[in-house]
Amino acid sequence: MKIPLCTLAGLLLVGVAGAQTQKGNGLISGGFSVNYNKAAYQQSISRLDYWQPSIDLTAGRFVADNWLVGASVSGTATSQKIQNGLYNGQPVRTTSINQVAVEFVPFVRRYWQFAPVQVFAGVGLSAQVNSERLNNGEPISTNPQDVPTNQWVNGVTIGPYLEAGVNYFVTKRLALQLSAATRSLPFSVASVNTGLVYWTGSDRKSDAEQPRDNEQTNRGNWVIEGGFSVERSSSEYESNTQRNQTTSSYTLSPSVGYFIGKNNLLGVSVPLFFGSGESFNQNLPTYTSNYWSVGIAPYFQHYWTSTRLTPYTRVGASYTLLKSGVNTNTTYTASATFGMGLAYMAGKRFLIETSLGSASVAYTPFNEADTNAQSWNVNLLAGLRGNFTVRYVLTRPD
Repeated sequence: MKIPLCTLAGLLLVGVAGAQTQKGNGLISGGFSVNYNKAAYQQSISRLDYWQPSIDLTAGRFVADNWLVGASVSGTATSQKIQNGLYNGQPVRTTSINQVAVEFVPFVRRYWQFAPVQVFAGVGLSAQVNSERLNNGEPISTNPQDVPTNQWVNGVTIGPYLEAGVNYFVTKRLALQLSAATRSLPFSVASVNTGLVYWTGSDRKSDAEQPRDNEQTNRGNWVIEGGFSVERSSSEYESNTQRNQTTSSYTLSPSVGYFIGKNNLLGVSVPLFFGSGESFNQNLPTYTSNYWSVGIAPYFQHYWTSTRLTPYTRVGASYTLLKSGVNTNTTYTASATFGMGLAYMAGKRFLIETSLGSASVAYTPFNEADTNAQSWNVNLLAGLRGNFTVRYVLTRPD
């Protein structure tokens, strides 16, 4: 999400960021994640096993004042194993798909100080290597043309890399970063990222934060947050028959919390979703489908220190009811999460938080009549690449 830089600018003394870009200092940022999904469909006839670990790392060193030389390395590996059907209790065919994507970006950045923020722009070279292997396996079939197949696809892409961003220091060593990057010219398609950057250097010794009374986390305060999104798309095809397709989706996620004690927050969010699709074919009746979901997600969050920048831990659970109007299928998803991160006390009314690590597990039954038709998903995340959350605090009247 976008960070309110105007609000942040008023929270830091002028000149703090100036010494961060001296020759000999450096920076490091990165993270990793692991996603695992196991699903069974149609009375266990079809199965899916899915793994996706990923990692990224950025490091650099100032070779001169305000000039940084560094590199970024990122990689993602995806493994899918799909079992299609059974014949005499044995899988008819097992398909394996393995993909690997690696990118290396050496870059040079120039920094400018506009206290209390820091602006940078960089240029580099992006080298991407992609590899995919498809193995259909040995089928159980009497058709002589139904034979196992193997396919390899490899690719290398080299192109320019341009970036720009803003840093805001919450300590002498830790900065919030908002950046945009593109790998094409002109600057047409850009990725926007948020995260934390850790600064190194012998002169970057962090002073111990002084205890303070964080008014945001006092007992009796309320926390309000939430978000919404609206998406709509349409497509039209002209051939022998005219075909039109329209889809819409609406998401609303209000959340409220209450401090039941100093630094102890108890809250709940209610995610809501509604989607619809309409397909028109000149020779067929118009096809319309609606689907929606409603959930409840209670959580407990504890802030560990009475300092402006404080670590926190969070545990939560959720239950979401899912319903499709096509064939009135109804199912649910139940999940549990544990997370930790950092919270920054912005003024007296705002909390700015970012996650440093989380673990979650989710369960979805696809068909209540078949207990084997189900999905399990496990997700692990850690690093400095988390998104930021801005929370507004309603303080208790004196």
